[in-house]
Amino acid sequence: MTRVLVVDDERKMRRVLQILLEQMGLESIPVDSAEAALDHFGGEKIDLVLTDLKMPGMSGIDLLARIRALDPAGLLATVRKHGITMCGAAPVAAMLWAAKALGAQQCELVQYTHSGAVTGDDSQVVGYAGLVVR
Repeated sequence: MTRVLVVDDERKMRRVLQILLEQMGLESIPVDSAEAALDHFGGEKIDLVLTDLKMPGMSGIDLLARIRALDPAGLLATVRKHGITMCGAAPVAAMLWAAKALGAQQCELVQYTHSGAVTGDDSQVVGYAGLVVR
């Protein structure tokens, strides 16, 4: 079963997302902070992370800047330092290292949106980005 980590400091929002995910046949794991979310990555299988875009310390937009800079070490350091949860931080870093080793020179953000663009509620959002590495 697909396991989704739901990270939100608002209990009601976590519960709504948990109910929706379970109705879709997905297992949800609700946590109330980025720090609590990090505890689930020690050996536990997590397939997807849904997290609030507006976070203390660093936003999801700032996190994307690290990825676009083709800076895998900086990306991982930023994720750790600010307690950011993102779907696949380590695989993204591995991809960036491999891309650089293969001669990649740039990373282009081709699309960015967030859940608030659909719901109209920007107070708590999940961000989505499409990137092309060349």
